[in-house]
Amino acid sequence: MPLPNLIIGMLKLSRSLTVEINSLFQKVFKLKEISKQAFSFARKKMNPLVFAGLHKVIVNGYYADEYKKYKDQYLVFACDGTGLQLPMSKEIICEYGCPSTQNGSTGRPVGNLSVLYDIYNKIIVNGILKPYAYSEKAMAEEQISYIRKIQNLRGKKIIILFDRGYPSMNLITKLVQNKINFIIRYPKNRNKDIQIASKRPDYDKLKQVKFSKDMLKNNEFLRKYARENNNKISLRFISGRFSDKEIAVFITNLNSQEINREEIIELYRTRWQIETEIKYLKGSGEIENLACKTVSNLKQEIYCKILSLNLSEVLIEEAQEIVDKKVKSGDIKTKYELKVNRNVALGTIKEALPDIIWNGWKSFGDINNNPLTDLILQISKNTCPVKKNRVFERKPPAQKRTYNIQQRKAC
Repeated sequence: MPLPNLIIGMLKLSRSLTVEINSLFQKVFKLKEISKQAFSFARKKMNPLVFAGLHKVIVNGYYADEYKKYKDQYLVFACDGTGLQLPMSKEIICEYGCPSTQNGSTGRPVGNLSVLYDIYNKIIVNGILKPYAYSEKAMAEEQISYIRKIQNLRGKKIIILFDRGYPSMNLITKLVQNKINFIIRYPKNRNKDIQIASKRPDYDKLKQVKFSKDMLKNNEFLRKYARENNNKISLRFISGRFSDKEIAVFITNLNSQEINREEIIELYRTRWQIETEIKYLKGSGEIENLACKTVSNLKQEIYCKILSLNLSEVLIEEAQEIVDKKVKSGDIKTKYELKVNRNVALGTIKEALPDIIWNGWKSFGDINNNPLTDLILQISKNTCPVKKNRVFERKPPAQKRTYNIQQRKAC
């Protein structure tokens, strides 16, 4: 079970291990099957950072080509966190911990996943898994460091959207220092400036915010920045009617000449896409469908699922271009905008991708017999209409575990 075979096997892993191995060796490798114990033994030798490294290579390569930008100059990312239900084992509980209630510990391990998502290009730029009690703000700071490690993102104009759980002078200062633009929605009761802005739907002022003694206490990073910048940081406070009943307040470092107040509010509205992406990651992406007992295997599976989801998204975008061209030319007549069905596409890609990676490279030079082209065409046939301005009441989810944390399904 050499490394390439192992990686391909991990990309397909979602059902019972024996079922996946049999399918992989019979249909893809055309070799005699190995036992699931042999597959698991091979996994123990593999560093989970293999998948994180592959993901980094793919992301860097993606931004080397043409991609969608806001106003033809800005990349727009959104950052958010979510809890993941993890398998029960002493090692995983020790590493990630269990949340507590008023009745004590739940005894169920939970991880905290921070996702950095490209709003316009529909890919996950990075995912960071930490213990459930780890600060989302601290993970957001790690996302900033990750952006600067991607060669093809250096020097690019980037805007990151944050919700009300992220305001922090430490995070804001790091964003400013790294020359990354941001839009953060602020809780209304934080300070006087926010309270004043929350009473007006058209507030837009640039202010010099001073660092307080409490901010600088035991924080060498902020103290150094404060010394170098006369103990001040320039921030723009704006407000706008975010819904019929609510006036939202935002802080940003974007210049008013580049993006006006109304554009900032409309741009922030696109942040909801990361919420749907996380829902998709947990639902169709089955990121909580885990059956492992070690931290190393857990990280392998989670990073591998993020990697496979991004590979799928690139192909889905190619298929969407085919659908758009057919609608524009009149080959497809429709009343509504058509989108490729992501759920069907993901299942189709996961089934076909191992064979394409293993055998398809031989045909990549043949335009008329390219398995990747055939796969994209197949995906483009499954579409669904987009009906705009539909509103549904949000219902609380049932508190139950979606997957059996000890065994995967066989089909």
